[in-house]
Amino acid sequence: MSIQTKPGDVQERVSDKDVEKFLQQHPDFFEKHTQLLTDLKVPHVTGGAVSLVERQVDVLRKQNRKLQKQLDDLVQIARDNERLNRQVYKLTLNLMEADSVSEVVNLLVQNLKTDFAADAVALRIVATPKVVNALNRREFISNADDLKQLFGKIFEDGRPLCGRLKQTQREFLFAGASERIGSVALLPLMAQKGFGLLAIGSFEDTRFHPGMGTVYLNQMSHLISKAVLRFIETKVEAK
Repeated sequence: MSIQTKPGDVQERVSDKDVEKFLQQHPDFFEKHTQLLTDLKVPHVTGGAVSLVERQVDVLRKQNRKLQKQLDDLVQIARDNERLNRQVYKLTLNLMEADSVSEVVNLLVQNLKTDFAADAVALRIVATPKVVNALNRREFISNADDLKQLFGKIFEDGRPLCGRLKQTQREFLFAGASERIGSVALLPLMAQKGFGLLAIGSFEDTRFHPGMGTVYLNQMSHLISKAVLRFIETKVEAK
């Protein structure tokens, strides 16, 4: 049911009488729109008590709202996964086109901040780049002791970790921005052994937490490891 108006007209409010008249003229309205019945409140008079039928309808209505919420959540998860798929696919194509380790690093920082809403990105690699001038990049470290001491567990497990870091860990990765980092996703870079670490930092304490899924992070860990390995000496030793 609708009230059509022309531009400039004032739309009148539909009264109870209007609704009543409409339903009298269209007695099959609810047969065509059965979904409305779950939201309507029709009292079932049985003296002073609430009838069993009315109580059952109320329970069914609550169950319907709960199921609708679950469905909405599942749809949102599906949309988030689809978005992540597109972002990982885009990152894969970009890394495949990189022709130097410097370009790999720059692409990672740009993509993670733009597409994955990272507030900070840190990469540490214990290896020798095939191009000597890349040694000047801060991502390459010659001593693996600090990396192993601070992040040994992630290389033992070989899987991404999410959560909050200790101050010494944050300072090692993010230096001057360490105090602002609330939570981090850590991705180990692995070959036969671990040879580096990628940290995706957020200013929010709850953005990355231990209970979150790491399927896409694990895929990215393998992807980035392969991309970096093309431009470093194959002998790696961070474990």
